[in-house]
Amino acid sequence: MRTRTIKRNLQFQSLLAGVCSVLFMVCAGQAGLAQQGAPMKPAATVVSERNAPAESATRGKPGDEGIKVHGHWIIDVKNPDGTLAQHHEFENSLQLEGAATIIQLITGIGVPSDMAIGVTGPAGQTPPCGPSAQSICLMVRSLKDEPGGDFCASRAVCSVNLTSVANLTSQPYSLTYSGNFEASEAGSITGVQSILGTCNLAPAISLETTSPASCTSATGLPPAGSAYGFAYFSATTINPVAVTAGQIVQVSVAFTFS
Repeated sequence: MRTRTIKRNLQFQSLLAGVCSVLFMVCAGQAGLAQQGAPMKPAATVVSERNAPAESATRGKPGDEGIKVHGHWIIDVKNPDGTLAQHHEFENSLQLEGAATIIQLITGIGVPSDMAIGVTGPAGQTPPCGPSAQSICLMVRSLKDEPGGDFCASRAVCSVNLTSVANLTSQPYSLTYSGNFEASEAGSITGVQSILGTCNLAPAISLETTSPASCTSATGLPPAGSAYGFAYFSATTINPVAVTAGQIVQVSVAFTFS
């Protein structure tokens, strides 16, 4: 029985390490979002929302905990003079497409292209960044690689200022994406999304033959014999965040694993 327990623990640790390693591949640069040093207004709204159930303080037997992907989001709304108007923190949920993409990346059926993060507004209403086909304010690193190449053509209003920082020196290991946009009109934010681009063969059941470097070559075309794809990796709905025209919306999400 002791031998079986040790094997099960080793399998769990290996799989968890695989998930972390694959997702860190999409981090192509390490640049933090610039801190703004203007004084904070006393009337700033600070909200902490919990969209996921709290983790139990009592752990089960080793190997029984499962693998969890955590996404901690922060939305700061700043006035044109740089002062903080609102601060919101909340958790997201891994989507089914995101889980499927993790499997594709671990097995080699797909390779990562790039990540994008975005905010959405109420159904039928224009978000603060302006109108688009899918009413998404998206922050991307490139307008050519996926998902920027597809979404920014017509689906979303895009800001090309996404940065990423990978922390592999202290636990919990994390991968943080940050971006921002200026509100062109008044509106509300009621949801967030992270979208992961990939390269994979069609149909996506064979091992991908291209490299991650080729998948993020910024040529606007997928490598020969491959195809670009994307998946809604994580998402959640939140209590409405009201934004006025001219305000700056700063968005970040930190992915951790346990």
